[in-house]
Amino acid sequence: MLFSLSFVTAALISSSVAHPLSTIEMSQQWSKGQGWPTADKNALKPTRYTGGMSDIDILHYALTLEHVQDAFYRQGLANYSQYEFQNAGFPDPFYDDLKQMSAEESEHVQFLSDTLTARGAPVSAECTYNFPSTDATGFVILANIIEG
Repeated sequence: MLFSLSFVTAALISSSVAHPLSTIEMSQQWSKGQGWPTADKNALKPTRYTGGMSDIDILHYALTLEHVQDAFYRQGLANYSQYEFQNAGFPDPFYDDLKQMSAEESEHVQFLSDTLTARGAPVSAECTYNFPSTDATGFVILANIIEG
C-alpha cells in the first residue's frame, strides 16, 4: 500500500486528540505573556476513556507512526550520503546522529511489534511510503515536520 506524506499527515492531524484551543492559539497566548491556557478545568480531570479503542488498537496506531518514522530515516540514509549532508551545511556529527535516530526508530518498531505479539495480536506490516524530499536539505526540512 502506498501512502503520500500529505495523506499520512492529514491522518495524524485528524486523529489527534484536540485541545480546546489550537496549538497556534496556545502559542499566541504564551507569546503575549498570558501564560498557558487553562481551558475548562473539568477537561483536565482524569476520566475513563470509553471511546471503544482497545490497548491493541492504540498499539497498532503507535506502530503505524513508528513505521512511518523508521521508513523515513532508512530511506533518507539510503538516498543521501554523509557528503551530501555536509555539502548542504550539516557538519559532522550530524550524519551519525541521523544513523542513531534511524536505529532508535527501528527499535521502537521492534518493541511495539514484540508487545503486540506477546499480547497475541497480529503485527501490522509497514506500508510503502513516498516521501517528497529530493536532497539532503529537503530531507532535514521534512524530518522537522515528521518529528513535529
